[in-house]
Amino acid sequence: PLSIAEDINRVVDKPGMGMRLLRNGVGWWKYGKVILSPATHGRNITSNLILADMAGLSVFRPHRIIQAAKSLRKGAKGQTDAYYDEAKEFGSFLTDSFAGAELPDMLNVSQDARGLLKGLSKMRGIMRKPAAAYQYEEHLFKMAFFIDQRKMGKSAKLAAEAAEEGLFNYRRVPWLIDKLRTTGVVPFVTFTYKAIPATGRALARRPGAVNRYGNIFRTFEHGESPDERKALWPDQRDGWMRLPGKDARGRTTLLNLSYILPLSNPRELLSSGGFLGQGGPSSPLASMPLAQLVSALVTQQDPFT
Repeated sequence: PLSIAEDINRVVDKPGMGMRLLRNGVGWWKYGKVILSPATHGRNITSNLILADMAGLSVFRPHRIIQAAKSLRKGAKGQTDAYYDEAKEFGSFLTDSFAGAELPDMLNVSQDARGLLKGLSKMRGIMRKPAAAYQYEEHLFKMAFFIDQRKMGKSAKLAAEAAEEGLFNYRRVPWLIDKLRTTGVVPFVTFTYKAIPATGRALARRPGAVNRYGNIFRTFEHGESPDERKALWPDQRDGWMRLPGKDARGRTTLLNLSYILPLSNPRELLSSGGFLGQGGPSSPLASMPLAQLVSALVTQQDPFT
């Protein structure tokens, strides 16, 4: 399989010390930003639910998610399960997840280490748990999509390919995209790279599914005056949904959907907040971990959240 070939290539083609340090630093930054954030886990679940809906697994078929959970549980225990076994044989979506592709080496330490390394191994074993939870969230929806495709009569191979296309295979990206994400130039470029064609496919094949989320936006924003929208910061005018009511100071409450709705992510490339969150076009510099750290220290606001 391609995923195994790519893993072998990573082992054979070892980068220099400087590049390894850079990749590990970006990996740890992503771990803190994504894996350790409860809000990001909520976003991951919501985003996968929407992506599955846009790709063909309706939100009105929750029993598929229950079936997927049962299959994953049996597979994890080494028990026989027809869907799990087919997914392992004909697809790679049970290994090609965000955690597996974007945090490749940072949590790997030999279990046979002694002394300090043995203690480090135990600590990293604990730290793998939230990464495993994030990975499970992706596997759950991909397996649900796979089962739904099989129930519709598709072969196991075609069902696996549909699951990887609809809910993103994070490992399969061009060389340039891989370098951009691993070096931190554009750390979350993979989602954008995958979201643009996914949105295009959904608009062409299932415009009603895409319009459903537009209707949700319009429902919440009903009654909002143009002046209210103009008063927002430039980066809050796209991809942010107004919530009912006001806060204790009478201010409008907004929910950032930029990292949830795939159709808002491509638009973010043209209208994001820019460096230090002051508006204007986005640039690769604004997405780099160091730039975001400086921005957070100066503005006392986390640009990621």
